[in-house]
Amino acid sequence: MSKCFECGQPAHHNHHAVPRVKGGSKTIPLCLECHSKVHGLKAMAHAELTKMGLEAAKASGVLLGSHRPGAHRLTGGANPEAARRAGEVSKANADAAYFDIAEMMGQLRQTGASLADIAKRLTDDGLTTRTGKPWNKVQVGRVLKRVGALTA
Repeated sequence: MSKCFECGQPAHHNHHAVPRVKGGSKTIPLCLECHSKVHGLKAMAHAELTKMGLEAAKASGVLLGSHRPGAHRLTGGANPEAARRAGEVSKANADAAYFDIAEMMGQLRQTGASLADIAKRLTDDGLTTRTGKPWNKVQVGRVLKRVGALTA
């Protein structure tokens, strides 16, 4: 841990000599007490300073969280029809991506292979999920369930 630039105590903050909003990028290490002095505050926890900063940003008109343009809205937003169509497209993409290997997965499962065994075989054969990641038993189970080949 570095030492406070001012008093030599262990430093817990990297203070921007020139504020970031004004283009500053260089920092100096400061302990909590000295950092609070710089800001003219009583010693405050980082969470309190963050909360104050967010409140100031909101007061100045900055849009935060899901109110930002282009932010993802987990609730489906104001258009449930668009959310439904997006789900259908996602399902169709998954069906198409796994069409070729779903039959092989089903055959391996019928011969008694576990989901983990199937995942290992697919990965060993150089096959990946549609996101380019190695297979695991949960993903194999989902594909088999999707095509109706998974029972219990």
